[in-house]
Amino acid sequence: MKSRLLLVLILIIMIVNCEKNERMSSLPLVINEIMAINNSTIQDEYNQYDGWIELYNSGAEPINIGGFYISDNLDLLAKCKIPNDTSGKTIILPDSFLIIWFDGQTDQGPLHTCCKLAGSGEDVVITDKDGKTIIDYYTYGSQTTDYSIGRLPDGSDNWAQFDRPTPGFSNQYVWPETGISLVINEIMAINNSTIQDEYDQYDDWIELYNAGDDTIDIGGFYISDNLNLLTKCKIPTNYPDSTKIAPRGFLIIWFDGQTDQGPLHTCCKLAGSGEDVVITDKDGKTIIDYYTYGSQTTDHSIGRSPDGSDNWIEYDKPTPGFSNQYVWPEIGSSLVINEIMALNKSAVQDEYKEFDDWIELYNAGDDTIDIGGFYISDNLNLLTKCKIPTNYPDSTKIAPHGFLIIWFDGQTDQGPLHTCSKLSGSGEDVVITDKDGKTIIDYYTYGSQTTDYSFGRLPDGSDNWVQFYKPTPGASNQ
Repeated sequence: MKSRLLLVLILIIMIVNCEKNERMSSLPLVINEIMAINNSTIQDEYNQYDGWIELYNSGAEPINIGGFYISDNLDLLAKCKIPNDTSGKTIILPDSFLIIWFDGQTDQGPLHTCCKLAGSGEDVVITDKDGKTIIDYYTYGSQTTDYSIGRLPDGSDNWAQFDRPTPGFSNQYVWPETGISLVINEIMAINNSTIQDEYDQYDDWIELYNAGDDTIDIGGFYISDNLNLLTKCKIPTNYPDSTKIAPRGFLIIWFDGQTDQGPLHTCCKLAGSGEDVVITDKDGKTIIDYYTYGSQTTDHSIGRSPDGSDNWIEYDKPTPGFSNQYVWPEIGSSLVINEIMALNKSAVQDEYKEFDDWIELYNAGDDTIDIGGFYISDNLNLLTKCKIPTNYPDSTKIAPHGFLIIWFDGQTDQGPLHTCSKLSGSGEDVVITDKDGKTIIDYYTYGSQTTDYSFGRLPDGSDNWVQFYKPTPGASNQ
């Protein structure tokens, strides 16, 4: 009798084990990392600190988890269904990672589940589309705030605790040391009418900041809008004059998908709804810096405050190419750049009968301004390029509502109003800076120009710029 009972018991165990084995999937997909108490470490695209898990596809083919189930209870496998998303957000590329947010906020997107994780410990399980076949699961215990647990190495059976979580990256990833000199400093993802590139286009952009003491050439680095695709856009290596960032300097990268426009125009475009921005070293693996932002406001930027810090805020007045602490001159500043002529072949002669490029300054105020000691430049990253002499007050004063021509001819020996710069007909910056070499009085970034045409404010001192086929140097643009 006892032997028969023992035989029945063995048969039952075999059946249960068989059923259990049939419930386990052969997909190369595992739960790779878990963070149950996320108080201040990792933000989602809505800038919220929610619990999350990381899935890892160790296979050679993409896996779309749309239609799969996520749960925090092994007895309730079909608790939260992952939507069949058409945007590609639920696809995990080979040897790649995907974050699922356990925040109970399914209205925030297909990667936000109806579950929340318990810091005291519970199950995490992912199930196939049939709601029965378990793909992978893990039961964890009591967790530490702002720590994660994960497989080490990725996909293995060995679980370890991480004081620096690695969501979206290999658990072997070593984060850059704090104080790295090159960072993403500012981001503008919905640029409708604020900042133009050199082609007069309102494209999205990011600003890089070199916080170090040495010049950095980003030629050969990679830019991407996807942490799972680090080598998406490569910055060309053959434009060192454009890709170098001076110490404490800034550089704008345009996310416009128009790589034919120059080395600082990438193959990516930014999403106003939020995504990643990442810059990677020449090896295509070492992340230099990244930031994941949420939904953006039109014509506003977000950036570090102060420059290079970990604190991000929103700016209603973006500061591309400048410190995020820069305070723009008040609208209606009395001294402005009023007219620009960058291709002067036969239109306007200087006092030496030469057809040189020029800009016109306009004093909209009621007091005379002496620009002696001010700086003129064709580069927003080099404000003190050309200094206007201080010992020619009869030449450098601008009367109230008066005009003054500055010649961009590189011939400083011809007088105090002839600068060390020349203007580019293909487009560049024009900037005038106060005597401290830091306070910008006015600037304008223009695009490709037409020979013997000028470009200026209409009316004088306004924010409206138009092209003039009859330039008006030294006179009102009306």
